[in-house]
Parts: sequence; structure tokens; C-alpha cells
Amino acid sequence: MAIFLSLAILDTYSGTFLHFPAQFKIDYVKVYEASQLSSYDRLLPNSYKMYQNYPNPFNPITTFDYNLPDDAKVNITIYDIMARVVNNLVSSHQTAGYKSIQWDARNNAGQPVSAGVYLYRIEAEEFRQTRKMVLLK
Repeated sequence: MAIFLSLAILDTYSGTFLHFPAQFKIDYVKVYEASQLSSYDRLLPNSYKMYQNYPNPFNPITTFDYNLPDDAKVNITIYDIMARVVNNLVSSHQTAGYKSIQWDARNNAGQPVSAGVYLYRIEAEEFRQTRKMVLLK
């Protein structure tokens, strides 16, 4: 017996599925219990990474995607161009996996911030990465 699957991939930017006309034939399927799988088999990321926010430039909401290969204490902080803290977006212990969070262009007091260039930084275990984004109004 063969199983046929059509390939569809979610475009996270537009929120739509991209369908591919090709079909794949699966001749063999093996089922594992979760306890038998390694981190690699569970499709966890193999390295820390912070992706460029999208959309960028943005108004007023943007999304940050990041990878955690291990459980970790995670901090994601938004800074203005003068390196002053604008928003402590994430400050929590998180499980390994592919993560995503949105920022609504508000500071820690809940007030809208002005248009301009902002920096965002992730810190998780020994990993550190900073990127730039632009808020347009």
C-alpha cells in the first residue's frame, strides 16, 4: 500500500499556504514513541538564532522569530538608537524550539514609541545577537 501526499508550506509572512503540484510517494513509514527520539529527530533547531524582524520597516506591529536548541533563560530587549531600554519584551525560561513573538511598538509603560530606528537583542545562555529595525508612522 502506498500513501500519496501533496506538499503545502505555510508562508509566515503572508499567512497563506503555498501549494506545490508535485506529489510524493511514501513507500515506508516507521512510528516511534516520543521517548525514543533524539532532539534531532524531534526537529529541534541545532543552534541559537535570531532572525530579522518582519515586516521591516513596520507600523505598528512586527514579529521576531528565534531558535532555541535547548531550554534556556531568554531575554529579548528593545533599545532605542541611544541604547536606552525601551521594552523588555521577553524575560523568561523557555523550552527548546522554534519561537515567535510580536512587538506592538510600545514601551515598558505601555505608551506608543516614536518613529525611528530601534535595536533588538536576544540573550539565551551564552548566545547574544543584536539586530536593527525601523518603525515608520
